[in-house]
Amino acid sequence: MLPHSIISSVVFDSPGTPFPSAYSQLDYYFYDQSCPRLQMIVKYGVWAAISNETRIAASLLRLHFHDCFVNGCDGSILLDDTNDFKGEKNALPNRNSARGFEVIESIKADVERACPSTVSCADILALAAREAVVLSGGPFWSVPLGRRDGLTASQKAANENLPGPFEPLENITAKFISKGLDIKDVVVLSGAHTIGFAQCFTFKNRLFNFKGSGKPDPRLDSSSLTNLQSMCPNKDASNTNLAPLDSPSPYTFDNSYYTSLVSNSGLLESDQALMGDSTAAALVNSYTYMAYLFNSDFAASMVKMGNVGVLTGKNGQIRKKYQQQQPPPMEVTQQAYTAHTGHGSVGPVIAVLAVITILGVIAGMIGRICSGRRIMGHGQYDFEGWVERKCSSCLDGRVDPPLARPADIPVAEPVKEEEPQETKEEEQEQNKHKSHASTSDS
Repeated sequence: MLPHSIISSVVFDSPGTPFPSAYSQLDYYFYDQSCPRLQMIVKYGVWAAISNETRIAASLLRLHFHDCFVNGCDGSILLDDTNDFKGEKNALPNRNSARGFEVIESIKADVERACPSTVSCADILALAAREAVVLSGGPFWSVPLGRRDGLTASQKAANENLPGPFEPLENITAKFISKGLDIKDVVVLSGAHTIGFAQCFTFKNRLFNFKGSGKPDPRLDSSSLTNLQSMCPNKDASNTNLAPLDSPSPYTFDNSYYTSLVSNSGLLESDQALMGDSTAAALVNSYTYMAYLFNSDFAASMVKMGNVGVLTGKNGQIRKKYQQQQPPPMEVTQQAYTAHTGHGSVGPVIAVLAVITILGVIAGMIGRICSGRRIMGHGQYDFEGWVERKCSSCLDGRVDPPLARPADIPVAEPVKEEEPQETKEEEQEQNKHKSHASTSDS
């Protein structure tokens, strides 16, 4: 049958009202400002997945069911096992059965690129389920949003609370009621089996040994029995073979599932059991003749189920990766603050600032050179001339020659340094000696 779950605490607005109180905290326009492209991203991701494999539509719808029926619609089915808990992926109803995780992962990655740390995995699951139904030919419904992701998962809860294909209708109904749902929701949401497939082990007992009788289920239509026995031979090797839940149209979301129940061709024992209850059978018959009523009721029940046990406000978290918890925020204490302060942390900052300053100066100098402006003076400080001579190949073109000084600005002649007085006297004395020597020689 369909998924189920356990809600540790579902609070109702009033006695007899099946909606959880968190229902009023969700909003159809929750991401209109923070992530306006969300629904288009999800729609495209589901469309691409179904284009690649038509069967994945039913798998995405089932993921949402199995998420909401265990700990509420909090994305817990996506979590991997940790040291603190065993997740739901390997629970008996999900092991080698739950599919579509890679589709949700891909959509989540696209959403994170568009709107980082904004949209929960739980909301993506709810939207993906809706798109899977619509793209399979089913009804559209607006999805209230604002769910947050759970911090834990429970394999034990999944094993105990998800309705099984062998359970009597009374047990399944009780599990639905514990979530704020009712018998009508059981019948309507069972209609999700209008698309998808089931493994042979989930119904093989009806084909060969119904309730230990050694014979097939007497309620099963004879032609359906023959076809199913050929798909699922009475041997263990066939346990994982697949059979359509709704053989007339396994890929189309329509009301033929209910037609099959009326003709005793329902695949699962839990599906055919709907015809054994007067209230459920009346609903089945009405959906057989009125497809529009089924579509309308299915949309309403999906909204109702999608609000089971949701986390909102500051509860839960927004995961960045669909299968991993976010680490809790670090609490800043005096000890933690002291450990992260001091010269050890200031030094690298000073070094970085120094490098930035140096690079800025160099960039400014190059900018002035390239624009023809001077940085320093002439003569021994002619920096531009040096660059022109030594580094002109580094620039985009040569540096323009320095602008000529205006004619009306006098240029000071270089001042000649005066020789020391002692040096002049020594020269005069030497000249006297030379003159005297010259006279003697003559």
